[in-house]
Amino acid sequence: MTLSNKITKLCAIIPISVVLVIINILRIFKVPITIDETGYVPSEGYLFTMYKSYPSANNHILNSLLRKFFVENFGDNIFFLRFDSLLAQLVFLFFSYKLFSKLFQDPLWVVLGFIVLNTFSPFVFDFWGLSRGYGLGMAFLLMSIYYAFDFFSTTQIRQLVFSLFAGLLAVYSNFGFLSYYVALIGVIAVHNLFNTRERLTAKWVVSQLVALIVVSGIMAALIVKPLIIIKKGGEMGFLGQTGFKADTINSLVACTLYNGGAIERTKLITNIVFGSLFLCGGFWILCFLRDIRAGKRCSAETRNGILFYLLLVLPCLLLVIEFRLFKINYLISRAAVYFTILYAFQPIYICYYLREVKFRMGIAAMVVVLAITSFNFWSNINFRYAFLWWFNSADIIALRKMASEHSGKPGKIKISVNGLFVQTISYDVNHYFKQDFDVPQTFDGEKSVDSTLDFYYVWKEESNKVPSGYELDTLLVGAGDCALLHRKK
Repeated sequence: MTLSNKITKLCAIIPISVVLVIINILRIFKVPITIDETGYVPSEGYLFTMYKSYPSANNHILNSLLRKFFVENFGDNIFFLRFDSLLAQLVFLFFSYKLFSKLFQDPLWVVLGFIVLNTFSPFVFDFWGLSRGYGLGMAFLLMSIYYAFDFFSTTQIRQLVFSLFAGLLAVYSNFGFLSYYVALIGVIAVHNLFNTRERLTAKWVVSQLVALIVVSGIMAALIVKPLIIIKKGGEMGFLGQTGFKADTINSLVACTLYNGGAIERTKLITNIVFGSLFLCGGFWILCFLRDIRAGKRCSAETRNGILFYLLLVLPCLLLVIEFRLFKINYLISRAAVYFTILYAFQPIYICYYLREVKFRMGIAAMVVVLAITSFNFWSNINFRYAFLWWFNSADIIALRKMASEHSGKPGKIKISVNGLFVQTISYDVNHYFKQDFDVPQTFDGEKSVDSTLDFYYVWKEESNKVPSGYELDTLLVGAGDCALLHRKK
């Protein structure tokens, strides 16, 4: 790589990265706390968090450990609660640049690949600013892919160890990434088939096996006990059992479109994505046969395309096999978010391959991909809510309104809150309104006769269960028709 090429790439990538990071930081401060981020318990120690707590599908251990460290050492506020996900975004941006610089010689294609990958889905972007393990997992997944392809080109065992260890950290961030880790092992095995007999020595194969056994052993020591606890507690949740297309792909399409209502459009794109899995496979088979017929070994571009495809399709097959053999349900929505990253590599790399065949064809295809993904990304990025937690978007608004209406009256404000909001409302009260509110009570959905409360914050359909002495104050449409009701004057 020449110095001028490197400068050209960085002159484009650094400003883009700065814009994306600034947007994310603003979202960290502006997007209200979500129900899944309220699990931090200061009294729990690090070992307790790792092994002895009661994990659920929403308790991602590495995220919990990092969150505890930052909150306890730097400040109990929304920024440090979500700080590890911001760091994950920085890691993802860095390895996006590193990976495409390794794969593509042309600075233009490095920049195009970088933009598409980092703006492919507003749903993925949500997790750079939430205190969940998904952002960390995707950052380590990309790091793992970078070191894997570095290993494929250099055959240095050290790079293989880095790739496997990054995969381990991805799994420790979120157990759903385990399918990726298994697929990574399969891709490494397939890669060995591309090597010449001179490189495929017994010593080299044994070194790979040792690296795999050691890293996998460390992973087992870290995750087996939590997985057993999760299984025993019936907490393998956020899964589906209809089918891979209906559950995994359909939910990811709906989330990527930030679309909760247009069912027919979601179904159409789901079918297109599902069909493209087969088309991409056929494309790489044809590329492989084209190289063979030309009387040469499989080219580096074809090999990389096949390996990227296997990184996508092997986890898909694993989900199907797990369901059919072990009745482990399909990952859906946020639990499967990393499939979005793996899928994004297909249009990027296919366009690049077409560029090798005919420059204008590749550029035209990439412009179309960039236009579609960028339009969807920028039209859905907002500072009000994260897609799956839209129902928490009006919590802070409701609290401010209650505090304003109660201003000047004696005593703290007493409220009863629907169970879906009580954890986030409690967090906001403790951090922003401690002097104004009593501890929020949980509204259980039954007919209430407690007329001593100042406000009820419930779903619209629960309004008839609020005592007759209360009237509708505000209908917060942004919170899914959640009604804020207060006592009659």
